[in-house]
Amino acid sequence: MSPLIKFQLLFSQQKKEFDDEYKKIFKNEPKNWCIGCADRNNIRYVSLNDFENTSHKFSDYKSKEALNYYKKTLVHEYVHFVQKMFLDKNNINHCNAKYLTEGSAVYLSKQREGIRIVFDKTLEETLKGPSYDIWGALFKYLDNNYDKNFVLNLFFNDNYAISFLKNELFEKAKNNYLNK
Repeated sequence: MSPLIKFQLLFSQQKKEFDDEYKKIFKNEPKNWCIGCADRNNIRYVSLNDFENTSHKFSDYKSKEALNYYKKTLVHEYVHFVQKMFLDKNNINHCNAKYLTEGSAVYLSKQREGIRIVFDKTLEETLKGPSYDIWGALFKYLDNNYDKNFVLNLFFNDNYAISFLKNELFEKAKNNYLNK
């Protein structure tokens, strides 16, 4: 039987409070759009009460859509938490292939569901990021066209994962979405 996994879901009452915690943990400034993060023991998130002070203000959305977006972003951070457990369990220091880490979080949280996928960036721009829409689309393409073991093995080898993206995946996924 697997050991029980414990984590805390921590809400910062203010965006500034979240930013301060983020700086302490990750030793760098969070981007202005960053509203959540996961470390090895916690998922941290800006409280719904202070969403007005984020770049995701509810005034930009209808309130039902905003609440839905908020929930999906929480799921996105939970996916990162599970990724960290997977990487730790498999003695993988870090995965630099953002299309795997961020792409799976975007795809599995359904953040871009129902939105037309547009490959409006070059491969180089996609690698530099941020390219959440394209990363999510790349992971969706992986899920739909490759088996689970192949996808999981990409996490084990950064160099191969990036090479695979450059030599095969990017063009195949791009052509797939452009032809829809």
